[in-house]
Amino acid sequence: EVLLDDRKERFGFKMKDFELIGIPLGIVVGKKLAEGQVELIVRDGLERIDVAVEAVADEGLKRV
Repeated sequence: EVLLDDRKERFGFKMKDFELIGIPLGIVVGKKLAEGQVELIVRDGLERIDVAVEAVADEGLKRV
C-alpha cells in the first residue's frame, strides 16, 4: 500500500506521523531529485539512505 503525504505540514510533523502510523519505509523526494537521488527512510532505526531513483524499488524491497 502506498501513502502520499502531500499535506502542507512541516517535515518533522510528517515524520512523526510516519512513525506513529507504523509505515515501514518512506521515500523522500527532495532537492537531490535533480541529481537522480531520493532518500529512503527505514522506520526500524530510522536509517536514511540516498538511493538512485532507478534503484529505489529494489533497495526498498531489500529493507522491508
